[in-house]
Amino acid sequence: MGTHGLYGFFIDGKLKVTISHHDGYPSGIGLQVVQFIQSCDSIEALKAKARGIRLVEDEDFDLSEKPEGDLEWLCQKGRMWDNSSVLTSKANSGINWAHVIDLDTCMFCVYTNIGNPSPLMPGRMVEVCKGLK
Repeated sequence: MGTHGLYGFFIDGKLKVTISHHDGYPSGIGLQVVQFIQSCDSIEALKAKARGIRLVEDEDFDLSEKPEGDLEWLCQKGRMWDNSSVLTSKANSGINWAHVIDLDTCMFCVYTNIGNPSPLMPGRMVEVCKGLK
């Protein structure tokens, strides 16, 4: 059984995250998100990629070949499954980690599913937020 995690963006007041069923730890998916951030030329480039993603729910969207944690792949496809309700729900979702590039504040945040409420995701604890340059 894998460690579930969410990853994605918070931009223009909207949460755009999708699920990874394996290696949701900061040393797994979190590291991939950091590498994605580092591969972008600028904050504006990151914002353009995030704004280009359309959230889908029941649309015919085959993600079977989707590499876990690959934000660049999702940006190229221009869509991702919408799993944002998992983070905003107060129910126990079984999600252990969330790795969110907050482009409204230019921060990279890692959340756990325990602890004190955070401003972005009520009921979730911010483990670390680092400014993006």
